[in-house]
Amino acid sequence: MPTTNLGRIGFVLKGAWVAGTYKFLDVVYYSNATWGCSVATTTTTPGSGTDWVKLVDGSLAFAGESDALAGTSNTVMLSPLAASYLLNVLAGAVAQATDMAAFAGRELARLRKVYMQRGSVTIYNRGVKSGCAASKSTARKIDVALGQFFMDGRIYGIPAELADAVTVPDNNTGAAATCYVYLYIDSGDVAVGITALGTEVTSQGVELCSLTLPDGNTSVTDSDLGSVTLTDTRRVEASWPQLVDAAAFEYIALDYIFHDNDYQVAVDIDSFSGSMAQVGDILVEDRLRNGFKLYTTGTADEIVINYTASRLQT
Repeated sequence: MPTTNLGRIGFVLKGAWVAGTYKFLDVVYYSNATWGCSVATTTTTPGSGTDWVKLVDGSLAFAGESDALAGTSNTVMLSPLAASYLLNVLAGAVAQATDMAAFAGRELARLRKVYMQRGSVTIYNRGVKSGCAASKSTARKIDVALGQFFMDGRIYGIPAELADAVTVPDNNTGAAATCYVYLYIDSGDVAVGITALGTEVTSQGVELCSLTLPDGNTSVTDSDLGSVTLTDTRRVEASWPQLVDAAAFEYIALDYIFHDNDYQVAVDIDSFSGSMAQVGDILVEDRLRNGFKLYTTGTADEIVINYTASRLQT
């Protein structure tokens, strides 16, 4: 565990004064008085200058050569200068200890934030196996072709075309806007949904396409969606679950940038949809100073992953 040298924060009893070098807070007995060194180092005799502060006048002697002071029956009186010196030493020691504690607290917070960055992410492993293409219809409707899609670790089928499945909303926002068409399961049945303008697909949906509407595009000005741009956004995996062309992943942007990309990422799977056998492995790829990607090699869906990115080498 790292340690910090606070320096001297208390008196060091040196016994009777003899010629030599003394340090700050060294205490000696000389000429029937007790003296404290008030400078970094000194070789002067107590009382000959300002390097020593008289702490006690009177019959106070050291017990032989030991590091303890032995008093007499006389009352020990501190001079005003000595009392001030002692108070200053104490105040300085307390201030230094407080500063070091604050520094340690800041470093611990930095360790937690910067060098050990934790978080949670969900990988949605779902898409289309075949068909399920969305297309424009009349009266601002969208059709969805028959096919198969996968989510929750299993395959769902659309046995026949879902005609006029959803209605595209009017755009009166004052600018171009986008919405999305998606599949979801409603009480065990396959259903088609469409998002409000400017919102993403629900976490329970399988995205099929995006629709970009120019400003003022409404049922009055464009009932057949001629000015609406439909973009196919399906993730198509024809060989799922045996093989996938592009594994599902999530990019994690780090809150604090590491000095380099030589950091470790530990992961723990919290929950998932599907069976344990479908979870597979979680791979860390494309590691950059400011983020990385987590991939799943399995077929489970909605995998909640707790991660810790750490850079603790010196």
